[in-house]
Amino acid sequence: MLTIGIPSKGVNNSLLRVLSVALSFPFVEEVLVGINPGVDNLEIPGSLSADPRVKIKYHPSDLGLYGNFRYLANNATGSFFMWLCTDDTPTPQLETLLQIANSEKTNLVIPNWDSSEYFPHLQEHAKERTHGRMPSLNSNRLRVNSAIDVDPSWMFGIWDTKYLVSIFPKRSFDWLDVHILQKVLISNSVRLVEVPQPATIGTWFWANKSPHSVSPSGHSPFWAIIYQFTTGLSLFILWPPSLRTILHRMVNLSKATKLLNTGMKKNNK
Repeated sequence: MLTIGIPSKGVNNSLLRVLSVALSFPFVEEVLVGINPGVDNLEIPGSLSADPRVKIKYHPSDLGLYGNFRYLANNATGSFFMWLCTDDTPTPQLETLLQIANSEKTNLVIPNWDSSEYFPHLQEHAKERTHGRMPSLNSNRLRVNSAIDVDPSWMFGIWDTKYLVSIFPKRSFDWLDVHILQKVLISNSVRLVEVPQPATIGTWFWANKSPHSVSPSGHSPFWAIIYQFTTGLSLFILWPPSLRTILHRMVNLSKATKLLNTGMKKNNK
């Protein structure tokens, strides 16, 4: 019923960590691992790779982060799907989320979550946690505001697989994660669940790590603005006063691009 998709760049100890975590849930029926070429190429122990639930794909060329995300979603056989990145840890109450997703037929179930610095050499998170914000869904105005001010960590909940595949763009572009979250929030089929032990999203502030960009040369706002324009109409219909905020976000995408690319250049010096 549930497929967990793990994207990785090379085979490293962090991949082995989350693969082991995914397999610790007996109700998980399938674990897909998509491996882009990388520097680290450890051997996956037989105790993990021999599990009949595990399917490993070594991509001959780098699909990029979003391309790997797309591959995992498109090849999932479970009715429900979730991504599990190598610097994250899912909530132990994953089965509760799955039961809610199945019983309520929602497009996405989002658990409460914390962020924490992740240290790959230790394969663990820092003890300090920052409480992650959740979308507000109690009115059209709040739903639209949440869709415009998306937190990408919301995408690591449990998705209806067919729905996710239907909205996932065929091309990769910067801020793609924001686009699919806007689509699902507009669908009015999102469930927020408070669990005793939140999911943990890993951060890399200690490493001064630049935000992901589709092109190695830097970020581009072009397709994000195009897709924002296409979803903007639906947001406007939900709450007409949002038009100014939607246009403001399009302008901010260009400004954010310049800042991100300037930061990348400084980090690469």
